[in-house]
Amino acid sequence: MSWRDLAECRGLTWWCADQPTNNADPKIAAYWERRRRVCARCPVTAECLEDAVESSTREWMWGGLTAGERRGLPRRCL
Repeated sequence: MSWRDLAECRGLTWWCADQPTNNADPKIAAYWERRRRVCARCPVTAECLEDAVESSTREWMWGGLTAGERRGLPRRCL
C-alpha cells in the first residue's frame, strides 16, 4: 500500500483544478484554505510533501503547501 492510498485527498476531483495565482483575491484565499483543511487532517502529509519536493512537482497543493510555498525547500540528499 502506498502513502497515496491513505491520503485524505484521494479521489477528490476538485484537487486537480487549475492553480489560481492571485492569492490577494478572497475567493482564491478561500480556495487554498479549503485544501489546507484537507491536508491538516491527513495522516500522510509529511510523505506527500517529501514526494512533491523530491519530484519538483510544481502545481497544486502537496503536503499542505502550495507550489510557491514549497519553492526553495531543500531536496533530500540521497
